[in-house]
Amino acid sequence: MILGMGCDIVDNRRFKRWLKAYKKPFLSKFLHPVEIKALDLENSVIHVAGIFAVKEAVIKAVSRIASQPVGYLNVRIKTFPGKMPQVKLVRTRIKKYQSIKFHVSVSHEKQFSMATVICENS
Repeated sequence: MILGMGCDIVDNRRFKRWLKAYKKPFLSKFLHPVEIKALDLENSVIHVAGIFAVKEAVIKAVSRIASQPVGYLNVRIKTFPGKMPQVKLVRTRIKKYQSIKFHVSVSHEKQFSMATVICENS
């Protein structure tokens, strides 16, 4: 059963400016240290923008069923070249989150990155 759907689009140029000006403090606001370490440094702007879009889409998708706020650091993204990113909700006290399956689609264009997430009972 589908529990929720979320989508987000971000302007890659904003991320380029923010990464240039505030790299570490900016990243640590929404990325876990493990995610920062795994960044694709060659394509970091597009990679970071895509991860942010996925996290926003996940938060929107689960907000319908959430009884407590879910923040950026509660959403862990693991990426694999050429494959769909894996999403895991961490540090949440709600057990029903552990059984959610996420379907993720991310798309990048020179100026924009966007993500769509569908969450369902697994």
